[in-house]
Amino acid sequence: KQGEYDDEISKAKFEAFINERGLSYNDFKKVVVIPNVGCDGCISSAQQGFINNYKSLDTLYIFTAIADLKLFKNALPNGALESKNVIIDTNSILSTMGFKSIYPSTIEVSNNESYVTKSYNSN
Repeated sequence: KQGEYDDEISKAKFEAFINERGLSYNDFKKVVVIPNVGCDGCISSAQQGFINNYKSLDTLYIFTAIADLKLFKNALPNGALESKNVIIDTNSILSTMGFKSIYPSTIEVSNNESYVTKSYNSN
């Protein structure tokens, strides 16, 4: 699965989603989406990558598909989710834009109309 394109996401909708939070896609070198439901081992690895790297502000982390917000927050370091490079998609808005993956993914520019997701490796 590594390196395959998974989902196509509307560029305009995605940019509006992050712009509403005072951010811009161009502010970051990488955008990582970590669903909280799906491949447990993959998600754990991505969350550990987040814990190790969230202070590096060149990566935007988006957490989505969160089943239990309290449990989710307890699994991460205090203050990590308040970092300005973190979005918690509590309403699973990304899924309405085309993000369906159960795997952590990066979002990359595909063309003028859309972004695509690729499997994410936290190493």
